[in-house]
Amino acid sequence: MTGASSGIGAATARLLAAQDWRVIAVARRGDRLEQLADGVVALPADLTDADAPARVREAVEREGGRLELLVNNAGAEWRSTFAEGGYANVRRTMDVNFDAVVRLTEALLPLLRRSTPSSIVNVSSVAGRVARPTNSAYAASKFALAGWSEAVGIEEHARLGGEPVAVADRRDPGG
Repeated sequence: MTGASSGIGAATARLLAAQDWRVIAVARRGDRLEQLADGVVALPADLTDADAPARVREAVEREGGRLELLVNNAGAEWRSTFAEGGYANVRRTMDVNFDAVVRLTEALLPLLRRSTPSSIVNVSSVAGRVARPTNSAYAASKFALAGWSEAVGIEEHARLGGEPVAVADRRDPGG
């Protein structure tokens, strides 16, 4: 469970732990991870660091190597117009909200495949389908995450033991 130090991530980690899941909680703020719940393994890590995916995989392997659920929840937003934030804002937002998810999923996919049935949950946002002013970088990262998630879901559903994935038809019926 990434992004587990607050909000949806912390609540989900607590809920899963209460249902007897063995949870590895990953977030930058290790002090908050320690407060989650009994049975939660705290792993402080910045998922944008080059070694983070390997560190998470090593933690899963130390805990027995079985991975039935990967929840990619970590995310960040630095609101600005594109003119104000420029490429630098897009790049840092993509690093957290998209690239880190792709890199972590790549590192853990062999464990997920060995643990079938298993699932990957990528937490996104309405901004992944509808853009608004002052969140162009965030919207770009979440649009990328939505498209990538759909494609990987189609590619992996049978291997991970899941049900067929329904993909919305995005063609404009008017033309």
